[in-house]
Amino acid sequence: MKKLFIFILLLMLLFQFRTHPLVEPHLSTVKQLVLNKAEFTMGIDNFNHLQTDLRKLNSKISSYEVDYIVQHITNYESANQFWDARCSDHTLSHSVLTGYAIENICQVLEKHLQ
Repeated sequence: MKKLFIFILLLMLLFQFRTHPLVEPHLSTVKQLVLNKAEFTMGIDNFNHLQTDLRKLNSKISSYEVDYIVQHITNYESANQFWDARCSDHTLSHSVLTGYAIENICQVLEKHLQ
């Protein structure tokens, strides 16, 4: 009973001071971590996260390859098609993308699709 009381008291204090400048950054970080974990656990992933991760590849692969991928992977269905054609079957090749680019893209897709 004592633990429950302390827990309720902490929740009330947290609720009371959630907008305080010293508490707000830490609370927003914890909130974001909880939301990310919940999305991952429930299998929910935002397609915008996938697009953002693909754009981050700009430092590893050439810009025309990133542009090509962003234009051709427009939803989860096209991402799955790319995965099936180029990541799960390594014998297929594509003239626009290098092998190194395909490896990096497949790593990003694996994180979001599986």
